[in-house]
Amino acid sequence: MADYTTFIPKELFSELTGLQIILAIVIILILIFIGYRIYETSNKKRKPESF
Repeated sequence: MADYTTFIPKELFSELTGLQIILAIVIILILIFIGYRIYETSNKKRKPESF
């Protein structure tokens, strides 16, 4: 596990509330979902459906 405290101060970690952590997780999930949708649609354009 990398030591993130080298470039992120410890005060920032102590100020993180549960809400901010939940928001960060939700944003990451949304970004992953959007990226997956873009990847899926670009794959459909390249090759036709096998059905």
